[in-house]
Amino acid sequence: MPNAQVVLPPLPPTFTFIYRRRIALSCAGLALFAAIVLFSESGDGTIEVATNGVGAFLVALGIAVRFWSVGHVGGCKKRRIVTDGPYRFIRNPLYAGSFLVATGMCLLGGSWTASLVALALFAALYHATVAVEEHTLETRFGEEYLRYRRRVPRYVPAFVAPAPCQGTFELARPSRELLHVVTLLCGLLAVTELMEHLHDALSLPALFP
Repeated sequence: MPNAQVVLPPLPPTFTFIYRRRIALSCAGLALFAAIVLFSESGDGTIEVATNGVGAFLVALGIAVRFWSVGHVGGCKKRRIVTDGPYRFIRNPLYAGSFLVATGMCLLGGSWTASLVALALFAALYHATVAVEEHTLETRFGEEYLRYRRRVPRYVPAFVAPAPCQGTFELARPSRELLHVVTLLCGLLAVTELMEHLHDALSLPALFP
């Protein structure tokens, strides 16, 4: 059973603002990314092949991390503290996987400026979202969650001896997750290719590297 709920100091208003509008802010970040790609110069052939290869690898790795995470967290994230699977090594593997996917997509986009801007925006978005969600978990589970937080890092995985498993891996949820992520990636790749095509077809100026 979870510990009694505790009362914590409120988070900065900025974090709450970002958390409540995270979907709209994500869409705005994607729109800004596409706009910068539209006015970016075409990449060098050799460098572009290398960055595309790294980008594809990071996308695949991020999808794998999210697939693994969703299979363990299932629908029980609000009922208990999940410590199975990737949650043994990092407290927020879903967001870590998302950030890997975002980084890979930025590299596939071919614009260093767009990549840096998008990653900075998404890093701020994820940081605020994680802070709000962990604040909620700490309020709900109290000392039980504090012990987990002291043992497992927030962002960088700690490859330590795993604790005994308390749950199982459910294949149905990550299968739906995989379908959603692949659909989103196909859409993003299509938009990126469209922006590059429009840049060349309209002979737009290259304002960004």
